[in-house]
Amino acid sequence: MQKIRVACGERGMEDYRDVAADVVGGLAVHPSLASALDAWTVTHVGSGYSVRKGYASESEAKAARARVLPILDWTVSAAVIGDLPADTKTQIHVALDEQVES
Repeated sequence: MQKIRVACGERGMEDYRDVAADVVGGLAVHPSLASALDAWTVTHVGSGYSVRKGYASESEAKAARARVLPILDWTVSAAVIGDLPADTKTQIHVALDEQVES
């Protein structure tokens, strides 16, 4: 586990908190900071912004991270990720939304 800074609140007015997270290739998995959620989040370490929230378990969040890691270099800045082509963004969203068969 390593400590990362996670953005909280609305963009442009956010605050940051340090959380313990499992980090691989620029993406972190950690418990959601929203007190109402008993869930897990995948966060882009470089920006501190969540990639996707609301996974029911740590293993589900780690599986989602494993699916999106090969799509691009997540160690780059958030500005680069924000300028991705639409088809790459779609690929990421599809990978994050895949359900694991039990």
